[in-house]
Amino acid sequence: MSPGRALSLLGALALLASLPACPTPCVSGDLGGRANLQELVLVGVPAKLALHAVLSECESDKTLPSSLAVELSGPDNLPVEVQSTFNPASPTVGFLQFTPMQTGRYHLFAAFDPVGGLLQTDIHAAQNRSTETAPQTLPFGCDSLERTLHGAWACDSSVMRDGTALLQFPEGRLAVAGNVVWMMDPRQIQRYVDTGTDLELTGTWPHTEGAVESLLATAEELVTLHAQTVQRITFDGTGLTSGGTTRWAPTTGPGPLPPGLGGPKGLLMRAGDTLGITLSPLLSSSSFSNEACPYTLVKGRFERTASACSAFNGNVVGFEPGGLWVEEFLSSRVLTFHEWTGAGLVPRATLSLSEVQTTSLLPTGQPTVLPVLTSNQSFPADTSRTLRPPHVLMPVYDPLQRRILLEYLDSGLIDARASTTLMWGRSLTITPGGTPTGLRVLSRPPALSSHGVPNP
Repeated sequence: MSPGRALSLLGALALLASLPACPTPCVSGDLGGRANLQELVLVGVPAKLALHAVLSECESDKTLPSSLAVELSGPDNLPVEVQSTFNPASPTVGFLQFTPMQTGRYHLFAAFDPVGGLLQTDIHAAQNRSTETAPQTLPFGCDSLERTLHGAWACDSSVMRDGTALLQFPEGRLAVAGNVVWMMDPRQIQRYVDTGTDLELTGTWPHTEGAVESLLATAEELVTLHAQTVQRITFDGTGLTSGGTTRWAPTTGPGPLPPGLGGPKGLLMRAGDTLGITLSPLLSSSSFSNEACPYTLVKGRFERTASACSAFNGNVVGFEPGGLWVEEFLSSRVLTFHEWTGAGLVPRATLSLSEVQTTSLLPTGQPTVLPVLTSNQSFPADTSRTLRPPHVLMPVYDPLQRRILLEYLDSGLIDARASTTLMWGRSLTITPGGTPTGLRVLSRPPALSSHGVPNP
């Protein structure tokens, strides 16, 4: 859009804002209702959106809109080419069409003149990656789910292969790193290796720290957070060893969590030798709702540093080793990615959520949880398949451009959940009164850069 047109649009907006209200008596009648906009579109697919004027039926004023001005900006806040259509024969509705070329948030600014109202809304464009992953169906349900390179599934507290349980740990939590499966229960930690046919026990470490709240796992190292302590377990090739435990739970402040409160008491993040522990809001001693406190590796165990904790507000809706996903309610609802660094927790990128819903559960003892964005709107037909709601999108942080990208993987998932490697949910048959067909699981493809190519 040219600067002149942008200025004329701003002038029209100012004029509309200054118009007097309809004289009384006036019967309010919303002829157009809320703008019937798609809040989700796909990168590279033309999107045609309808805009509806909002009018009042006043006895002394039968004026109708005579024009429509539209301005659209992209994720980089630069103007985006958009075509608008206004037909004086149907003055209460207009159309706009554009083709999004970047993932992220597009901000729409529209005005009917001289009446009809102003409209500001966000439209989210996602990269369609549904053809880059082959869905699998599992005959069981899982709140927590990971997979070894040899194909065993760590589902909640069981390790499954071909629908059969290899091992079950009623009080255990599981974490997968390559073909290594770590098991943690209130009394011991065990390390297994998936051989492709069985699980081989390679080490056991007894402890008295109780149930695990959060964990970070690699093939050779496991960091576990318990109700009061954090410990580091390593594998030296023959067995497990520990550098000792460190108390992390605050001794002052609001006190212990009430019994039965869901979710972990704390979460773990890591950048090199700097560990971050995010305190539950009820344990935070800050005036902010949350804190993330730094610990450093000293002689095999993590110790609290002299640096201050990083304070932040909002609800944690996802976590991974590199940072936190936080939902905040400011002037609008936004999703922010906070990166964990050697200097603490740093907010890196924010995405306005508009009408898109965020779904996230934070099970205790799960290695990673990523938020899932859902919408029940209908996409335009894709060239490869017909998309159907509910649609699920994955937010991905791009560290090069410091932006949140959106990826579309699948539709028709109920109670969708995601980790850094998988997305899964219940799938319903697409027939009236359809019945559950099992757990639908998709492996997440390599993360994209902001230019739509996989990150190296």
